[in-house]
Formats: sequence, structure tokens, C-alpha cells
Amino acid sequence: MIKIFLSFFVFFQITYAQTVKGLIQDSLKIPLPYTNVIATNINSNKVSAFSIADEKGYYEFKLKNNQTYSVEVSLMGYATYYDTITVSKKKIN
Repeated sequence: MIKIFLSFFVFFQITYAQTVKGLIQDSLKIPLPYTNVIATNINSNKVSAFSIADEKGYYEFKLKNNQTYSVEVSLMGYATYYDTITVSKKKIN
């Protein structure tokens, strides 16, 4: 089974939110275009942001600082991938 890998890059913004962007690839490092990425705030259990990866597998959305999110990545034909991230003002590579 080919698994989905998710890369998170968080960049500092002057506002109270961070831009989260990354590349979605399978286990063979092949980009997965048009993959759904959904971020749900763990405290409120509400969807905070979503994105659909572009034709090269890149996605981007904004999330509030100092919050923890459950991230769901899904694409037909692949197992859904789940992860938890906490957004802060630090740059993560």
C-alpha cells in the first residue's frame, strides 16, 4: 500500500495567523495533486482551514497562532493520513 506523506512548513506572518504550506507525496516521493487537506481546531472541534493541493502537490492555508489542530489528508485510492500540529511563531522546516 502506498502511504501519503505530509510536509509542514510554517512561516511567520505579521498578523496573528501563520501560513502553513507544504508538499504532499506518496511513499515513492511522487507528488499527489488535488489532495484534500483539512485542519480542525482540537479545542473547538471546528474546521479552521482547508486546501486542495495544486497540480504539483503543494497546498497552503492560514491558521491562528498558539492553537493545536488535527490535520486530515485524503485522496481517493489512498489511506487517509492524520496528524496533529501546534502553530507557533517559530519557523519550522
